[in-house]
Amino acid sequence: MKKPNNLEAERAILGSILLTPRLIDQVASAIDQDDFFSSKHAAIFGALLQLADARAPIDAISLVSQLQKDQQLEIAGGLEYVSNLADTIPGSANLKYYTEIVKGSSDLRQLMQVCHDCAAQAAQSTDPDQCLEAAERSILAIRQQRTAPLVSSLTAAQATETYIKERLYKKDKRILTQWENFDNLVRLSAKKLIFIGARPSFGKTAFLYQIIVRNQLDGLRGALFTPEMSREECFSRFICSIGGFDLSRAIDRFEEGKLAKAAAILGDLSRWKLWIDDRADCNLTDLLSSARWQAKTEGLDYIAVDYIQLMKGYKGTKYLNRAREIADICNGLKGLAKDLNIPVLCLFQLNRDIEKRGLSEPRMSDAKEGGSIEESADVMAFLHRPLDLNGDPMEETDIIVRKNRSGRRGRVKLRFEGATQRFYQI
Repeated sequence: MKKPNNLEAERAILGSILLTPRLIDQVASAIDQDDFFSSKHAAIFGALLQLADARAPIDAISLVSQLQKDQQLEIAGGLEYVSNLADTIPGSANLKYYTEIVKGSSDLRQLMQVCHDCAAQAAQSTDPDQCLEAAERSILAIRQQRTAPLVSSLTAAQATETYIKERLYKKDKRILTQWENFDNLVRLSAKKLIFIGARPSFGKTAFLYQIIVRNQLDGLRGALFTPEMSREECFSRFICSIGGFDLSRAIDRFEEGKLAKAAAILGDLSRWKLWIDDRADCNLTDLLSSARWQAKTEGLDYIAVDYIQLMKGYKGTKYLNRAREIADICNGLKGLAKDLNIPVLCLFQLNRDIEKRGLSEPRMSDAKEGGSIEESADVMAFLHRPLDLNGDPMEETDIIVRKNRSGRRGRVKLRFEGATQRFYQI
């Protein structure tokens, strides 16, 4: 099977560098020596890179000398071939075009090799998940190579202008909550990873679900990953939150006279653009794949995760410790928010140390297994409810924003109604 290549474009790149030596940095930032199909062209490009690194003159004489020094002159096609490289090149004006051709051919060859390796692995394996994970990682690595690591100031300025206009005319991918005072403090906008933490039974799931309800009623598209609850439990909570029903009673059965209202709400919920993954063994590999596919096929405006400590890392990876696994999960979610250009909201549990401190408020270091949570978060907020004399959380709730990468820190006060699992602005 013929492998994609363009020897004329490869030769044109080498000749352009000899004609205009300062262009070697431009080429080296776009392609590597391994991207050349011809072994002689790869050897020549490697010698040119060595000359550039040594700050030596880049011309035909220096190139031949370097190849002789490395005992690569014959591999590079011999003295006559190397000396005549620049003779058939009209100029370097089309260098970027030649570079794109060579890079594209190299990527296609890599893709062919990945497909060959995946086919061989699939033929010998009994674990389809492991094969799929290997294929996804290999293909993603090729795609990442095609992304320029640096952009010009002009490109950055143009992107910033678009960003400012979107915010000015309210067209940015920002999701809102049901509490204006919270929205004024924190922008849950595109590319942000937002963490919301609390102790068990303090209402963090109810807080997240109210945000989901608000945005589904606004017609937005969301994905909820919830290893903690089944899809039936999720929708029961949505019904109670919207209808103002007592959740503890609704779990057993809806009160007589309210069933019709609940059925009507359920009918509205069935038209929501919300996709739920309630697998108990939720892992990062499946989450990333599902989210990217959903974004491509249906579109997504936000992602919610309940909660991070119940997730597992990359499928098939054996982690030495849980901290490394949480770090991978955080980095994966952060990358997902950027790739899909949407906000990702993620709940997290607090560790037991906060209970030892009595009535003190939560700190960023209280996140369970949370060093990576603190580092990767764009926004890190905590739900804090003082305890009454019986040790039960009170209704008054402080939403404490400890980290806000694009805004100020602070707090807002809400009131929590336990029966309906709803927060109200004070």
